[in-house]
Amino acid sequence: MRAEELNLPNFPYISMTETAIQRVCQKALNYPRIYWEEKAVEICEDEGIMIDFQPFKSLTGVLVRDKIGAILGVREDLPETQTIRVILYEFGHFTLHNSNRFSHIFHGHKHKVTGEEKEADLFAFCLSADHIRESVRWNFIYYGENYDQ
Repeated sequence: MRAEELNLPNFPYISMTETAIQRVCQKALNYPRIYWEEKAVEICEDEGIMIDFQPFKSLTGVLVRDKIGAILGVREDLPETQTIRVILYEFGHFTLHNSNRFSHIFHGHKHKVTGEEKEADLFAFCLSADHIRESVRWNFIYYGENYDQ
C-alpha cells in the first residue's frame, strides 16, 4: 500500500502527535488493505498469531503473548466489520508495541484511551477498507468528547 492510499481524516481531528501518526502509518504501509475477515485472519496467521473466537461478554478482543507465540481472542458474536477492526487493532498492538512492553496482555477498555490504544486503533484504520472505516467508531479520532490526550 502507498502512503497516499491511507486517506486519513484531517489532522486536527486526530488526537495524536504528528510523529506518532507518521510512525504508525509507516508500519501500516507494510501490509495490504483489508476488505474481508479472512484476509485479516490471514495476515495475523502469517505473523504467527493464532486467532481464537470466544463467547466473551465484556471484551471484544484480547492479545496474549509469551515466549512461544501469540493468541488473539476475538468475541465471536460481533458483526463482520467490527470483527475486522478488532483483529486489526490487536494486530496493531502486536506490530507496534511488541518490543517495549512490560505487559504481554493487551485488551481494550472503552473508558480509558491511552496513546498506545490510539496507535493500535490508527493502525487498524490504515489497513481497513472504506466500508470498515465508515461503520465503526475509532478511538484516535477526536469526536468532541473528553478522551485522554
